[in-house]
Amino acid sequence: MANYEWKPEYSVGHSMLDAQHQKLFAICDEIEHLDDTTVGFSDDFQRLLEELIGYVSTHFVDEEKILEKLNYPDIKVQQKEHSHYLNDLSAILFEAEKGKLNLPALKVFASSWISTHVFTHDIAFKEFLLANT
Repeated sequence: MANYEWKPEYSVGHSMLDAQHQKLFAICDEIEHLDDTTVGFSDDFQRLLEELIGYVSTHFVDEEKILEKLNYPDIKVQQKEHSHYLNDLSAILFEAEKGKLNLPALKVFASSWISTHVFTHDIAFKEFLLANT
């Protein structure tokens, strides 16, 4: 079982984005520790999915605005990644609304978002942010 604990080396060099990433790490950590055999699983799954969708949506908009304002050269890559992740979350939400709580898919999303998006794509713009803010 993974633990998604924020560490200072994960900083992207922008205090608001770092604070949002910290919150998203906390949500992903809660998701990682969900157990579909426990009482209250359904409520916890729905709560975390809704919280994640709301927070991810806000974060992606904020991140894109900051990068666009600074003319980040790879903004299109970020936008494409964000769209991909929102589509994945929408599919999980669609299943949940039909009664299928797909915990493995939600855990894969959390893991992928952190390991691929934050640690690769977001860290890639760190130097750019530090040099341009």
